[in-house]
This record gives sequence, structure tokens and C-alpha cells, in this order.
Amino acid sequence: MSALDSPTGVRQRLSNLGFPDEEGGNPKEMPAGALKKFQAKHELEENGKYDDRTKAKLHELHPS
Repeated sequence: MSALDSPTGVRQRLSNLGFPDEEGGNPKEMPAGALKKFQAKHELEENGKYDDRTKAKLHELHPS
């Protein structure tokens, strides 16, 4: 699995948790659509950004 901070790692973890990158965006960028869905589900600010709160929640739910 890729590093937690890399777009690939974030994309893989989100997909494993049921939030796939359906937009098929640039693999070198964070998957904003999937991040927004993840944020909505976990009552985080729905900004599509990989901010500190989003990162902490993703790491809590999928640490490796």
C-alpha cells in the first residue's frame, strides 16, 4: 500500500473503505470527489481537501 500522504495511498484507502474515485482524475492529485463523500459520511467539512481532520479520520479507520 502506498504512503498515507500520497494521492495513490489516499485513493486506495478511500476505495477500500467504500469511497472509490469515480471521477478518474489525475492520479497525482487527491481524489476530491471521494474525499467529499468520505467527509460527509464522517461529519467533517466537505471541502474535498486532504486536511488534518480528514487525514486523522482516514488514518483512524485505515491505518495501514
